[in-house]
Amino acid sequence: MKSLFDFYLQVKDFNQKVGNKFHEYDTLDYWRAMESQSHLMVEESSEGVEAAKVNDAVESLDALCDEFFVWAWKAAMLEQSGFDIEGAIQAVCDNNATKYFDSYYLAVESKEMLEDKFDEEMFIDTSVVNGVPFYCVKNSKGKVMKPVGFKAVSLEQFVPK
Repeated sequence: MKSLFDFYLQVKDFNQKVGNKFHEYDTLDYWRAMESQSHLMVEESSEGVEAAKVNDAVESLDALCDEFFVWAWKAAMLEQSGFDIEGAIQAVCDNNATKYFDSYYLAVESKEMLEDKFDEEMFIDTSVVNGVPFYCVKNSKGKVMKPVGFKAVSLEQFVPK
């Protein structure tokens, strides 16, 4: 099976072959191209939402593929400008790992603090991965909640100077 990186390279190659250009970082052209990619991502994601509303599996898959295509070119644009994409994604993954617990008691404590903070009932969701239980706190809509005191990831170190 191909890796996502292989597909990323194919997307990068396609965009260059159809005339899409890398612009010098922090110029007006650069930021307009980034804005365009962001708009395209919203458009493709909206199509995915609409497909899910009507239980359309084919269009849901199409939306995902199109989102990846847009994401990959945007990532290539950032990478070309000197952004450390891998480092930033790893930092976000590590930071998100602080949203789940391997201790039920810590999850209960977090749930109680979140309920006090938001004056909303929360619940603890349990998942077992490779025989090990993990716990997270979710709100009534199923959103994984950030623990009280959560520190947002700092990405400045991954941006070119």
